[in-house]
Amino acid sequence: MNAALETLMLAFSADDGISLPKRALFIGAEPHEALKSCPEITGWQPLKPLAVKWEHAGFSRSEDLPTGKWPAVMILPGKSRDETLAWFAIARERLEPGGK
Repeated sequence: MNAALETLMLAFSADDGISLPKRALFIGAEPHEALKSCPEITGWQPLKPLAVKWEHAGFSRSEDLPTGKWPAVMILPGKSRDETLAWFAIARERLEPGGK
């Protein structure tokens, strides 16, 4: 169990929580049952074992970090502080105006 992933998913599992948009980018993606309600979620995970796990769970995966603008971008931070800060910058760049 990944405590950070469980915490991130709390926002989407509560009755009064945020609903996931139909299309989203997940940086540092790891599968979770709550994500099944987001039909067009694309995950990017640089670690091969976690990328394979994401794909085996039935989610769409991108080999390279997707470009373009997204209505929602989620980040599951890694252990590296510098990597996490870089991912936040990338997420902000990929988020469309008014996105979450």
